[in-house]
Amino acid sequence: MTASSGTIRPSIKLSGQQGEPHKTLVEDSAAFADLVTWSFRSSATTEEDTADAVEQENRRNIANHAYRALHTLRTCPGLTADGTLDPVALRTWVMTARAELAARDRAEVGDVQIGQVLAFAPRDLDGLQVPEAVRDLLEEIDSSDLERGLSIGIYNKRGVTSRGLLDGGVQESELARSFREQAERARAWPRTRKLLKGLAELYEADARREDQEAERRHQGLE
Repeated sequence: MTASSGTIRPSIKLSGQQGEPHKTLVEDSAAFADLVTWSFRSSATTEEDTADAVEQENRRNIANHAYRALHTLRTCPGLTADGTLDPVALRTWVMTARAELAARDRAEVGDVQIGQVLAFAPRDLDGLQVPEAVRDLLEEIDSSDLERGLSIGIYNKRGVTSRGLLDGGVQESELARSFREQAERARAWPRTRKLLKGLAELYEADARREDQEAERRHQGLE
């Protein structure tokens, strides 16, 4: 049973432990496509929903569970038992997921969601945030939606931060510096280089905002 036929695949236990659906998602790209299908409406959907109230509520519940499963995913397809990334397995999963999502009229949002998953690919020994297998995929696929999703995923991975009241944007400035340095080392992958420079610019803007907040606090404490 698939999402396109109106039911979630039985292999995805949305109400179970967090690891259960996640393991399925990174092993089965069709299962991942099911959850994206339930979480996001088709871009071509214009007709009014004529289902009764009970059915509409059921759909909303499934969509909420599916969305939660997608956005608590913290691992990447193509990982081997020792935690390294298999480029062939990764590419197979990505390409199959993209084909499934395109067939369901979810190509654009699907690429964004795939990109967010790729943010959890482990780094290579060269230390770049984006491993070579993912860099190669970005160049091959040439999708701004995929790159946007990857950028969102990397940015959001940082999570909640803590700092002193007057610290300002020291942390963000250091991250911006790191991403700019990585961008220079990614010249062989132009799309990755552009993505890393974009992340540097985001953190530079964050640093300026934190500096301004710290200055306001400083003035208020005087």
